[in-house]
Amino acid sequence: MPMKAYTRRWILIPLLLLLLALFSTFSPSAGEMNLNFLIAQKTGNVETKVKTKAKETTHDKDRALKKLRILKVEVQGNRFVPEHMILEAVDLKLGEPISREDISKALNRVYSLGYFADVDAGLRPYKDGYVLVIKVAENPVVKKIVFIGNKLLSRGELLELMDTRPGKLLNFKVLREDIQRINKEYNSRGLIGVINHVEDMRITENGVLYIKIKEGLMVKEVKVEGNTVIPTDKIMKLVRIKPGHYLRKQDLDLTMKAIANLYKEAGYLLLDIRTVPSEDGVVHLKILEGVLEDIEVKGLKKTKPYVVKEQIELVKGKVINLNYLKRSLRNLSFSGLFKNVSIDFKAGSKPGRVILVVKVLEEPKTGQLVLSAALAGASGSNRGGLAGALSVSELNYKGKGQRLFLQWQRGDYIKQLNFSFWDPYSAPGNVIWGFSYFDTEYSLQRVPIPGVTPTQWAYYTDKRRGFSISYGNRNIERRSRWLLTLSRYHVDTIPSADAPPSVNRYMISGNIGSLTLSYTVDTRDDEFMPFSGKYDSYSVEYANKLLGDFSYTKFQMELRRYWKSGKRNVIAARLLAGWASDNTPITSMFVMGGADTLRAYPYNSFIGTKLFLVSLEYRFPLFKKESQFYGAVFADYGNTFLPEEKFSFSNMKLDYGFGVLFSMPALGLIRLDYAMSDEDRRVVIRVGQSF
Repeated sequence: MPMKAYTRRWILIPLLLLLLALFSTFSPSAGEMNLNFLIAQKTGNVETKVKTKAKETTHDKDRALKKLRILKVEVQGNRFVPEHMILEAVDLKLGEPISREDISKALNRVYSLGYFADVDAGLRPYKDGYVLVIKVAENPVVKKIVFIGNKLLSRGELLELMDTRPGKLLNFKVLREDIQRINKEYNSRGLIGVINHVEDMRITENGVLYIKIKEGLMVKEVKVEGNTVIPTDKIMKLVRIKPGHYLRKQDLDLTMKAIANLYKEAGYLLLDIRTVPSEDGVVHLKILEGVLEDIEVKGLKKTKPYVVKEQIELVKGKVINLNYLKRSLRNLSFSGLFKNVSIDFKAGSKPGRVILVVKVLEEPKTGQLVLSAALAGASGSNRGGLAGALSVSELNYKGKGQRLFLQWQRGDYIKQLNFSFWDPYSAPGNVIWGFSYFDTEYSLQRVPIPGVTPTQWAYYTDKRRGFSISYGNRNIERRSRWLLTLSRYHVDTIPSADAPPSVNRYMISGNIGSLTLSYTVDTRDDEFMPFSGKYDSYSVEYANKLLGDFSYTKFQMELRRYWKSGKRNVIAARLLAGWASDNTPITSMFVMGGADTLRAYPYNSFIGTKLFLVSLEYRFPLFKKESQFYGAVFADYGNTFLPEEKFSFSNMKLDYGFGVLFSMPALGLIRLDYAMSDEDRRVVIRVGQSF
């Protein structure tokens, strides 16, 4: 064999052995001390078990249950730890009887000094007592400290955190405190996902202390689990934890806060977000949503429980929508059945299941007899006037939430007698039904004079007497309701004495019988001040001579949308459209103008068989802090068209303006608008939103 090859072999073998020793997986070799019991104990004292190997004679065994007299203590095996330190730790009263338990405690105190790998004891007879011989095996002297796995913290930075130093006798107690400081330092830097950053420790016979560091959890993948109401991809956009990076507390906190805010803005109940990192680097974000298990009602005396439950717009087995819950509580509060309504949650049958507890205080009386005076008009009328009214009502007939209403009214331009019954809760299957009887007379109703430009108006009196019956169903999960109404009434329209003969074409006398089918979907987060969602309403009315003297068809559609802008601003939009056949009587035509439609024009300034209206609003808080005062800027664009008029966007009316909205506990939302157009300017006051 050539000399050069021989020399290279002898050089490589020691190098390989050295590398093997340094980069092994810390499997203990002969003579190495495993220090992992220090890692397992993050805080507190290390539990030690010291065996007492006292040499017992037969005489000793006979006296095993008796106390012993220790006359002297000898220490053996110590080289670096002073004997007086060991004797101070023993702390036995020599010459006095002591028990075996006292000796065991003394040995534990010696071991707790931290300098020893083993502590043993023996008894040797001495005069009329014993000599306690304590044998100790000292830990190695630390000659070198080697860190493995550290990148973020250098060797020097880690050594600065330690009191254990090369040249000193290894002390378990000091080393445990070093581990705690290293863990604390990594934790303070936000590195989480591992129980201990000091993953493993070994010290060799020759005093080399190996400390294996796991600085943090390297993220390989993030998994979102448990979410049902918010898509995973939407949640993942908020996750700050990135694969290929260490798991950090700051990133996790920001992620959890963002997810919580997402659920809050969406209105869903979020119970908890749990982070479960696995050793393979997969971080599981487990979302615990609040699912409604049941509804309990407390405080009822007269009212049936279903009257309350049917008004809670939540579905069992679905995640609780806090916006709909808020809406439900407001409806209960304004129903007139309860003085006070509050809620509480309690845990259900398993994690994530929630029982909603509704606590109510009933109104002692839900029936009223009211004598009042006010400005009054009617839908379709253009004039209001002073009127007196006597009304009798019962809002909770037999505790079933059934509503009875009887009203007699007389005034300048109105005479009416109304009776109605409405049952929204007691029928099974979410069925709603009711009926009404009415006998009304409205004076000074307005009709356009044909062929006159600009439009001029004539007046007439509208008399009606008849009934209606309604039957429908509501779907809480879909937030929808449909209603079928059969109406039949006799109507007479009588022109005023000064009305021109040309308006007689609009005057009618006879019976109108019709079927009206309506369908609504309401997903608004709040009925009074919506920030998101929609409200869609569709209706079709069909009148036929089989039911009365007139035949016509009428269709109307209203679409509302709400978009949140920023934290408290909202953009609101509405499209209102309608079409009716040319033979539709004037009493069933569309009307527009006033606080609900074109706000710069008087009520019902426009009438026709074709209807179009677009409204836009921007609503914003008037103060920085939470307040019930909001401002609004708006614009309305639309018109109606008579049968002989052609629908044209060039003939649309435009108004715009600004308003102030504020909430009053007794009345709800009050709105004051100042509207302007090319033709007029008006101040409009109304209760509730325009849309």
